Amino acid sequence: MQFDSDSSGNGGTISSPGYPEKYPSNTDCRWLLVSEDPNATLFLRIDTLQIEPDTNCKLDYLQVHLGSSTLAPALDPLCGNIKDRVIKTNSSTLLVVFHSDPVYEDRGFSVDYFTQSAGDCKTSLTGSSGVIRSPGFPK
Repeated sequence: MQFDSDSSGNGGTISSPGYPEKYPSNTDCRWLLVSEDPNATLFLRIDTLQIEPDTNCKLDYLQVHLGSSTLAPALDPLCGNIKDRVIKTNSSTLLVVFHSDPVYEDRGFSVDYFTQSAGDCKTSLTGSSGVIRSPGFPK
């Protein structure tokens, strides 16, 4: 089974085929996530991930690439059991790839994605002295 999807915007949810039931074997899926704001950062919040456990996550896995292709740098692949984890990516475009081999099927995953705008936090400072405060300080 193959599946490709493009999504632009500031948030949503992706999940493995059939979730919350078992995903099928021999599956390759890709989701291209693009923020509407090219200066924003995409975050992933793993609600549930149950993918065939493997020491190196080479059998069944979820892989996040920091760009629009599999040639872009990637985070470590995810497999096994993960719940309630947030991943900050430092990218406004992500390619999320799910692969399952012909042998094992599991529950799969549900992942929310959302953006955070850079706002004033990416300002360059050039002076020799000054005061730095976080937004909303001292609340």
